[in-house]
Amino acid sequence: MALGGGAALGLAHIGVLKYLEEANLKPTIIAGTSMGSVIGGMYAAGLPLQKIEEVAVSFNNKTKVLSLLSFAFQKSGIISHEKIDKFFRARLKEKRIEDCDIDFIAVAVDLINGNTLYINKGDLVDALHASISIPGVFNPFEANGSLLVDGGVRENLPLAALQNYKPDILIAVDVLKSNLKTTENNFCEIDSSQKYIHKSNLNILEKISDAFKQKSISKKDKNLPDITTVGLQSLQLLIDENSICREKIHKPDLLINLDLNDYKIWEFWQARKFIDFGYKETKEIIENSNLKIPKG
Repeated sequence: MALGGGAALGLAHIGVLKYLEEANLKPTIIAGTSMGSVIGGMYAAGLPLQKIEEVAVSFNNKTKVLSLLSFAFQKSGIISHEKIDKFFRARLKEKRIEDCDIDFIAVAVDLINGNTLYINKGDLVDALHASISIPGVFNPFEANGSLLVDGGVRENLPLAALQNYKPDILIAVDVLKSNLKTTENNFCEIDSSQKYIHKSNLNILEKISDAFKQKSISKKDKNLPDITTVGLQSLQLLIDENSICREKIHKPDLLINLDLNDYKIWEFWQARKFIDFGYKETKEIIENSNLKIPKG
């Protein structure tokens, strides 16, 4: 299984795995990017899916979600790994990837040389930190003598990570289905008299979320978007294009494409909705597919 990134939307992976487990379908290897690595890593480490679900739905309001974040506002990011590390360690201790019940790969990117890293050995918690370090939001994770950031920068849907394993059945779960209205062959005349109109008055979490979504634009506000919005919207465009290319190249046997565009990527307090949606859509997709999945 390839579990894609998507911040809070990635909690839908719990519902996907929940249906597969009930159908007696168990993955032999999981590759995860960002939140996909968190859910996939915990599951691979042997944490019962029910426990993972209970933890996710326990953060049912904004105050509880914010309690997990250490705001550092440093040059390299606004959130440090301190509190999240305590959260991971309380559940995963010093678990190593090679000791997991299910083979696991966390995808990260080496910010210094641009390499995509498929982390399949070493401390599991460290691997998760590296994979979730969204540039400009989290401080890069220092490891391997370099700075590691969110794997979504280069491979948000980690299909390439699984190619060397030659799986019999490859299932990909994408929770960042694009809602960008892009077209091809956009030859046009440039007209600088037409200015951009942007929606403002958002808090920092809403700005980060807004960067990943095309939202309605207020005609009364002519302020330009801030650097956070510009940077993360640019990242989303790259993620969309990369995921589409990966799907075409590696051609998963089954693509579970979850449309969660009505929600914001930081709405962790909506965990119940995301989990139930992931379960329902996976059940429908698999039951309506002609794919013959070996039961293990």
